[in-house]
Amino acid sequence: MLGMSAFKRKPRQFDHKPLYFNPEKETRDQREANARGEKDENYIPGQYLHSNRRNRILGLDRIKPSTIDKRRMLTRLLIAICLLIVIFYLIVKSDILLKIIELQK
Repeated sequence: MLGMSAFKRKPRQFDHKPLYFNPEKETRDQREANARGEKDENYIPGQYLHSNRRNRILGLDRIKPSTIDKRRMLTRLLIAICLLIVIFYLIVKSDILLKIIELQK
């Protein structure tokens, strides 16, 4: 009974209207391209949508490559510092340090 509700949401409708669309020009350009024999045979449908999906999601398409490298380097540095702090804390809290000092005496 959970899915049976009188207030079901309707799916979103796709209603894209291009700002500048001239159907006569489009058909003329298509006829001219066909007359010249132009076809983009290397194009794979959806290649531009899927190839940059990760970059669009992460927002990396708006960042310069050098900034990406700096961000990666900073992230690695922060992870290394955090690991060193955790290891140091574990050594200080445990009695390993005391055992090492006693072994040297």
